[in-house]
This record gives sequence, C-alpha cells and structure tokens, in this order.
Amino acid sequence: MDINTTQEVSISGYVRNNVVIFDDKIQLPDGIKVNVIVPRRATNSSGLCGIWKDDRPVAEIVNNIIASRTMGRESQ
Repeated sequence: MDINTTQEVSISGYVRNNVVIFDDKIQLPDGIKVNVIVPRRATNSSGLCGIWKDDRPVAEIVNNIIASRTMGRESQ
C-alpha cells in the first residue's frame, strides 16, 4: 500500500517484541515521524489477567468455585 505522507493516515497493526507490525504491507519512508495511539480497551486491564498459574481445566476451576460458594446450602 502506498501512503501519501502529505495527509494524515490511520494504519492498523499490533505490537510484537515492542515493534509495531502493520496489518497491511506498507512502505513508509525511513525516519518518518509517526504517532501511535493505543486503544483504551488495551490499557484498561488490571494487570492481573494471566498471572494466576493453574494447570487445571477451566471447568474444574469453575466447579470448585461454585461448590465453595454453595457449600451448606443443600436442601434438607
């Protein structure tokens, strides 16, 4: 894709190893200044996602949570 650098252009991509990879094959002149805007949804994370290490299947974890929250509520 040829980019006209006299106009503002929005280009989508992703980051891998701290390098921006464009979704489309794009030629930009070496040394051109760019601005990167990170979408809000990418920055609203609590930072907790992915830090809990547990090798059990998700279904087992969910069943354990449900069981612990309903313990003692069995009908008599």
